[in-house]
Amino acid sequence: MQNFKKIYLILRTLERAMKSSEIDELFRLGIAERDLVSLCEMLQDEGYVKGFQVQEFIGGQKIGIYDGTKITLRGLEYLNTNPLMENARKELSGI
Repeated sequence: MQNFKKIYLILRTLERAMKSSEIDELFRLGIAERDLVSLCEMLQDEGYVKGFQVQEFIGGQKIGIYDGTKITLRGLEYLNTNPLMENARKELSGI
């Protein structure tokens, strides 16, 4: 469930960034860079986000380039209708 909480936080942050352009909020979520990169890659592969880029270095280290990352319509639907996202929201808000 931990990864779904992280996915919820990422998608919710990107949804809020549609109004404020505050993509930097991703760095304040408390998600390790390695996890953030992996999850954003998965979200992009599934069509939930677009514009995410990865810089890979010798040795396999990856860093994310988030400037152009945006939530897609499919991502909005997933965030707002998927039961796993609803459970993550409830757990994070203490409901």
